[in-house]
Amino acid sequence: FEYWELVYFYAHALYRLKKISKAREILKEIDLEKGTLHKAKKEDLFCKVELLKWACDFYDNKLNDSIHRLLLHESGTPFEKKVSYDLDRKLNLITSFFASGEYARGIGVMKSIKHSTQWIQKKKGLEFRVKFQIIEMLYFLETGKVDLVLSRMRALKRIIREVIKLNPNYKNLNVFLNVISTSINQGGFKGLEKELDKFEFTPFKRENIQAMAFFAYLKSKINGSDYYKTLIELVTVEWVKG
Repeated sequence: FEYWELVYFYAHALYRLKKISKAREILKEIDLEKGTLHKAKKEDLFCKVELLKWACDFYDNKLNDSIHRLLLHESGTPFEKKVSYDLDRKLNLITSFFASGEYARGIGVMKSIKHSTQWIQKKKGLEFRVKFQIIEMLYFLETGKVDLVLSRMRALKRIIREVIKLNPNYKNLNVFLNVISTSINQGGFKGLEKELDKFEFTPFKRENIQAMAFFAYLKSKINGSDYYKTLIELVTVEWVKG
């Protein structure tokens, strides 16, 4: 490994431990113009670093910065010719627009992908496809497209077992889908507080940061609070405590 790759791995490890401000400090040190990486590897690392900077912004209550960072890479940067990393960028942008309540903009990014879920899975793997279909389902839920929510839910239930084998952090996906299903049947999330107790969590320090985003969404719907504020509260209060 080249020096900057090792620095990136270190920053990523800090991020996974929820030491976000420390991870951000380390990322600032990376200067890809200094070093011996050849062009293709340098472009790959550029994309990885920018995506990690997005994650540090997004989970550190810097939502506008996180959106701005991703929009800077619409064209003229290595993302343009790296399909795999650009799909990551687009999924993160869809996630950011959802958090800011800008559903029309998020749907616009989804439509820009112009490919089937099978194509997405082929390019990025099953776990990415699941993340994409979950956020897509939540957009449909927020914009009142119940039929589409139900069809996405059926599609997700068919692949749950497979994705849990890949990543045990998806063990709560069934509970998540059941709560959404109940909310549709009863016309809202009111009175579903006890459903949150069905989520099984490892100690917060080890919990997957994205898996917690789904929990935060349900918590915000049940409590009638803002989704992004609820997520940040979980990150800053619970994770720091954990």
